[in-house]
Amino acid sequence: MEKDERLHLVILGGGHVGHALCRLASVMGYDITVMDDREEFASPGRFPEADRVICAPFAQLEQRIPPLENSYYVIVTRGHQGDFQCADLLLGRRFAYLGMIGSKKKVKEVRQRLLEAGHAWEQVEQIWAPIGLKLGGNEPEEIAVSILAQIVQVRNLSGKEGTSQQVQKALAAGIGGVLVTIVEKSGSAPRGVGCAMLVADDGTVYGTIGGGVMEHQAILDAGSGRKFPAEIRYDLSSGEAGALGMVCGGSILVRMERKPQRPAL
Repeated sequence: MEKDERLHLVILGGGHVGHALCRLASVMGYDITVMDDREEFASPGRFPEADRVICAPFAQLEQRIPPLENSYYVIVTRGHQGDFQCADLLLGRRFAYLGMIGSKKKVKEVRQRLLEAGHAWEQVEQIWAPIGLKLGGNEPEEIAVSILAQIVQVRNLSGKEGTSQQVQKALAAGIGGVLVTIVEKSGSAPRGVGCAMLVADDGTVYGTIGGGVMEHQAILDAGSGRKFPAEIRYDLSSGEAGALGMVCGGSILVRMERKPQRPAL
Protein backbone atom coordinates (compact mmCIF):
# COMPACT_ATOMS: atom_id res chain seq x y z
CA MET A 1 0.00 0.00 0.00
CA GLU A 2 1.33 3.42 -0.97
CA LYS A 3 2.14 5.95 1.73
CA ASP A 4 0.05 9.11 1.43
CA GLU A 5 -1.11 11.46 4.17
CA ARG A 6 -4.06 12.92 2.24
CA LEU A 7 -7.64 11.79 2.80
CA HIS A 8 -8.79 9.94 -0.31
CA LEU A 9 -12.48 9.76 -1.16
CA VAL A 10 -13.29 7.22 -3.87
CA ILE A 11 -16.82 7.55 -5.26
CA LEU A 12 -17.90 4.47 -7.20
CA GLY A 13 -20.87 5.63 -9.23
CA GLY A 14 -21.35 8.93 -11.00
CA GLY A 15 -25.11 9.34 -10.54
CA HIS A 16 -26.97 12.06 -8.64
CA VAL A 17 -25.70 11.07 -5.17
CA GLY A 18 -22.10 10.67 -6.35
CA HIS A 19 -22.29 14.04 -8.08
CA ALA A 20 -23.59 15.80 -4.95
CA LEU A 21 -21.07 14.03 -2.71
CA CYS A 22 -18.17 15.10 -4.92
CA ARG A 23 -19.18 18.77 -4.73
CA LEU A 24 -19.60 18.64 -0.96
CA ALA A 25 -16.38 16.73 -0.26
CA SER A 26 -14.32 19.11 -2.42
CA VAL A 27 -15.10 21.92 0.03
CA MET A 28 -13.57 19.82 2.81
CA GLY A 29 -10.35 19.22 0.91
CA TYR A 30 -10.59 15.51 0.10
CA ASP A 31 -8.57 14.06 -2.75
CA ILE A 32 -11.43 12.77 -4.89
CA THR A 33 -11.61 9.93 -7.42
CA VAL A 34 -14.85 9.22 -9.28
CA MET A 35 -15.37 6.01 -11.26
CA ASP A 36 -18.31 4.94 -13.41
CA ASP A 37 -18.71 2.58 -16.35
CA ARG A 38 -20.82 5.05 -18.38
CA GLU A 39 -19.18 7.83 -20.40
CA GLU A 40 -21.96 10.32 -19.74
CA PHE A 41 -21.57 9.81 -15.96
CA ALA A 42 -17.77 9.71 -15.89
CA SER A 43 -16.52 12.87 -17.53
CA PRO A 44 -14.34 15.70 -16.19
CA GLY A 45 -17.03 18.14 -17.28
CA ARG A 46 -19.56 16.52 -14.94
CA PHE A 47 -17.08 16.37 -12.06
CA PRO A 48 -14.86 19.48 -12.25
CA GLU A 49 -14.14 19.25 -8.51
CA ALA A 50 -12.70 15.70 -8.75
CA ASP A 51 -8.96 15.13 -8.90
CA ARG A 52 -9.49 12.27 -11.32
CA VAL A 53 -12.43 10.76 -13.18
CA ILE A 54 -12.24 7.19 -14.47
CA CYS A 55 -14.54 5.67 -17.07
CA ALA A 56 -14.13 1.90 -16.93
CA PRO A 57 -15.99 -1.26 -15.89
CA PHE A 58 -16.07 -1.68 -12.12
CA ALA A 59 -14.34 -5.03 -12.59
CA GLN A 60 -11.20 -2.99 -13.43
CA LEU A 61 -11.22 -1.20 -10.08
CA GLU A 62 -8.12 -3.05 -8.91
CA GLN A 63 -6.12 -1.94 -11.92
CA ARG A 64 -7.42 1.64 -12.10
CA ILE A 65 -7.47 2.73 -8.43
CA PRO A 66 -4.37 2.00 -6.30
CA PRO A 67 -4.82 1.01 -2.62
CA LEU A 68 -3.77 4.21 -0.87
CA GLU A 69 -3.71 4.87 2.85
CA ASN A 70 -6.56 6.92 4.34
CA SER A 71 -9.02 5.77 1.66
CA TYR A 72 -12.76 6.26 2.13
CA TYR A 73 -14.80 4.25 -0.39
CA VAL A 74 -18.41 5.08 -1.22
CA ILE A 75 -20.33 2.58 -3.37
CA VAL A 76 -23.23 4.32 -5.11
CA THR A 77 -23.47 2.41 -8.39
CA ARG A 78 -26.73 2.06 -10.31
CA GLY A 79 -27.44 -1.57 -9.41
CA HIS A 80 -26.80 -4.77 -7.48
CA GLN A 81 -24.09 -6.06 -9.81
CA GLY A 82 -21.97 -2.93 -9.63
CA ASP A 83 -22.37 -2.81 -5.85
CA PHE A 84 -21.31 -6.42 -5.52
CA GLN A 85 -18.32 -6.09 -7.86
CA CYS A 86 -16.98 -3.07 -5.99
CA ALA A 87 -17.54 -4.52 -2.51
CA ASP A 88 -16.06 -7.88 -3.52
CA LEU A 89 -12.83 -6.21 -4.70
CA LEU A 90 -12.58 -3.67 -1.88
CA LEU A 91 -12.98 -6.20 0.94
CA GLY A 92 -9.55 -7.48 -0.05
CA ARG A 93 -8.02 -4.12 0.83
CA ARG A 94 -7.41 -2.14 3.97
CA PHE A 95 -9.58 0.96 4.19
CA ALA A 96 -10.60 3.68 6.59
CA TYR A 97 -14.24 3.49 5.52
CA LEU A 98 -16.39 1.45 3.13
CA GLY A 99 -20.03 2.40 2.68
CA MET A 100 -22.69 1.11 0.28
CA ILE A 101 -25.99 2.73 -0.62
CA GLY A 102 -29.21 0.76 -0.97
CA SER A 103 -32.40 -0.39 0.67
CA LYS A 104 -32.25 -2.95 3.48
CA LYS A 105 -33.41 -5.61 1.01
CA LYS A 106 -30.71 -4.80 -1.53
CA VAL A 107 -28.03 -4.57 1.13
CA LYS A 108 -29.06 -7.96 2.52
CA GLU A 109 -28.83 -9.55 -0.93
CA VAL A 110 -25.39 -8.09 -1.62
CA ARG A 111 -24.11 -9.14 1.81
CA GLN A 112 -25.32 -12.70 1.15
CA ARG A 113 -23.53 -12.78 -2.22
CA LEU A 114 -20.33 -11.59 -0.56
CA LEU A 115 -20.55 -14.37 2.03
CA GLU A 116 -21.16 -16.91 -0.74
CA ALA A 117 -18.11 -15.52 -2.56
CA GLY A 118 -15.96 -16.54 0.40
CA HIS A 119 -15.71 -13.36 2.48
CA ALA A 120 -15.86 -13.85 6.24
CA TRP A 121 -18.70 -12.25 8.17
CA GLU A 122 -16.14 -10.12 10.05
CA GLN A 123 -15.15 -8.60 6.69
CA VAL A 124 -18.68 -8.07 5.42
CA GLU A 125 -19.65 -6.48 8.74
CA GLN A 126 -17.19 -3.64 8.06
CA ILE A 127 -19.41 -2.28 5.28
CA TRP A 128 -21.55 0.64 6.42
CA ALA A 129 -24.88 -0.20 4.79
CA PRO A 130 -27.37 1.27 4.35
CA ILE A 131 -24.92 4.15 4.08
CA GLY A 132 -24.96 7.47 5.94
CA LEU A 133 -26.25 8.84 9.21
CA LYS A 134 -30.03 8.78 9.62
CA LEU A 135 -30.89 12.41 8.94
CA GLY A 136 -34.25 11.74 7.31
CA GLY A 137 -33.48 13.34 3.93
CA ASN A 138 -34.16 11.77 0.54
CA GLU A 139 -32.75 14.32 -1.92
CA PRO A 140 -29.30 13.55 -3.44
CA GLU A 141 -27.74 16.50 -1.62
CA GLU A 142 -29.25 15.43 1.70
CA ILE A 143 -28.03 11.87 1.23
CA ALA A 144 -24.57 13.22 0.36
CA VAL A 145 -24.56 15.23 3.61
CA SER A 146 -25.47 12.09 5.59
CA ILE A 147 -22.68 10.09 3.93
CA LEU A 148 -20.01 12.71 4.50
CA ALA A 149 -21.19 13.20 8.08
CA GLN A 150 -20.76 9.48 8.71
CA ILE A 151 -17.28 9.55 7.18
CA VAL A 152 -16.31 12.45 9.45
CA GLN A 153 -17.76 10.61 12.45
CA VAL A 154 -15.82 7.43 11.67
CA ARG A 155 -12.61 9.38 11.09
CA ASN A 156 -12.92 11.29 14.36
CA LEU A 157 -13.95 8.31 16.49
CA SER A 158 -11.01 6.21 15.41
CA GLY A 159 -8.11 6.80 13.09
CA LYS A 160 -7.34 3.10 13.12
CA GLU A 161 -8.10 0.94 10.12
CA GLY A 162 -9.78 -2.33 10.93
CA THR A 163 -11.98 -1.09 13.77
CA SER A 164 -15.30 -2.86 13.25
CA GLN A 165 -18.61 -1.17 12.56
CA GLN A 166 -19.93 -2.72 15.78
CA VAL A 167 -17.25 -0.93 17.82
CA GLN A 168 -17.77 2.32 15.93
CA LYS A 169 -21.51 2.24 16.63
CA ALA A 170 -20.97 1.50 20.32
CA LEU A 171 -18.58 4.44 20.64
CA ALA A 172 -20.97 6.70 18.74
CA ALA A 173 -23.73 5.67 21.15
CA GLY A 174 -21.59 6.86 24.06
CA ILE A 175 -21.19 3.43 25.67
CA GLY A 176 -18.52 3.47 28.36
CA GLY A 177 -15.88 0.79 28.75
CA VAL A 178 -12.34 -0.19 27.82
CA LEU A 179 -11.25 -0.03 24.18
CA VAL A 180 -8.76 -2.80 23.36
CA THR A 181 -6.80 -2.19 20.14
CA ILE A 182 -4.05 -4.30 18.55
CA VAL A 183 -1.07 -1.99 18.05
CA GLU A 184 1.55 -4.57 17.13
CA LYS A 185 1.45 -8.06 15.65
CA SER A 186 4.05 -10.70 14.84
CA GLY A 187 3.72 -14.24 13.52
CA SER A 188 0.36 -15.82 12.75
CA ALA A 189 -1.85 -14.09 15.29
CA PRO A 190 -5.48 -14.23 14.07
CA ARG A 191 -6.12 -10.49 13.57
CA GLY A 192 -3.99 -7.53 12.55
CA VAL A 193 -2.96 -4.08 13.73
CA GLY A 194 -5.92 -1.72 14.16
CA CYS A 195 -8.49 -4.39 15.01
CA ALA A 196 -10.33 -3.51 18.19
CA MET A 197 -13.02 -4.50 20.64
CA LEU A 198 -14.85 -2.52 23.28
CA VAL A 199 -15.40 -4.18 26.67
CA ALA A 200 -18.36 -2.21 28.02
CA ASP A 201 -18.83 -1.44 31.69
CA ASP A 202 -21.86 -3.76 31.77
CA GLY A 203 -19.77 -6.66 30.43
CA THR A 204 -21.01 -6.53 26.84
CA VAL A 205 -18.24 -7.02 24.27
CA TYR A 206 -18.38 -5.23 20.91
CA GLY A 207 -16.05 -6.37 18.11
CA THR A 208 -13.22 -8.88 18.34
CA ILE A 209 -9.43 -9.08 18.42
CA GLY A 210 -9.34 -12.72 17.36
CA GLY A 211 -11.48 -14.78 19.69
CA GLY A 212 -10.45 -17.79 21.75
CA VAL A 213 -8.71 -17.89 25.09
CA MET A 214 -6.48 -14.93 24.19
CA GLU A 215 -9.48 -12.66 23.71
CA HIS A 216 -11.05 -14.05 26.88
CA GLN A 217 -7.93 -13.12 28.82
CA ALA A 218 -7.93 -9.64 27.30
CA ILE A 219 -11.56 -9.20 28.39
CA LEU A 220 -10.62 -10.22 31.94
CA ASP A 221 -7.67 -7.81 31.91
CA ALA A 222 -9.88 -5.00 30.63
CA GLY A 223 -12.21 -5.53 33.59
CA SER A 224 -9.49 -6.04 36.17
CA GLY A 225 -9.57 -2.47 37.46
CA ARG A 226 -5.98 -1.79 36.47
CA LYS A 227 -4.84 1.73 35.63
CA PHE A 228 -5.44 2.79 32.03
CA PRO A 229 -4.11 3.45 29.48
CA ALA A 230 -2.01 0.31 29.49
CA GLU A 231 -0.26 -1.93 26.99
CA ILE A 232 -0.28 -5.71 27.38
CA ARG A 233 1.42 -8.32 25.24
CA TYR A 234 -0.15 -11.73 24.61
CA ASP A 235 2.39 -14.28 23.42
CA LEU A 236 0.86 -17.05 21.34
CA SER A 237 4.14 -18.80 20.57
CA SER A 238 5.11 -22.13 22.06
CA GLY A 239 6.15 -20.81 25.46
CA GLU A 240 2.79 -19.16 26.26
CA ALA A 241 0.61 -21.24 24.00
CA GLY A 242 0.06 -23.95 26.56
CA ALA A 243 -0.96 -21.49 29.23
CA LEU A 244 -3.36 -19.66 26.93
CA GLY A 245 -4.66 -22.76 25.20
CA MET A 246 -3.65 -21.43 21.76
CA VAL A 247 -2.28 -23.41 18.86
CA CYS A 248 -1.29 -20.56 16.52
CA GLY A 249 2.05 -18.82 16.87
CA GLY A 250 3.06 -15.18 17.11
CA SER A 251 2.14 -12.43 19.52
CA ILE A 252 0.09 -9.27 19.75
CA LEU A 253 0.52 -6.09 21.75
CA VAL A 254 -2.74 -4.39 22.71
CA ARG A 255 -3.40 -0.93 24.03
CA MET A 256 -6.21 -0.59 26.54
CA GLU A 257 -7.79 2.81 27.12
CA ARG A 258 -10.87 3.84 29.02
CA LYS A 259 -13.78 5.38 27.13
CA PRO A 260 -16.12 7.10 29.60
CA GLN A 261 -19.85 6.92 29.12
CA ARG A 262 -21.20 10.06 27.43
CA PRO A 263 -24.22 11.29 25.47
CA ALA A 264 -24.63 9.71 22.05
CA LEU A 265 -23.33 11.64 19.04
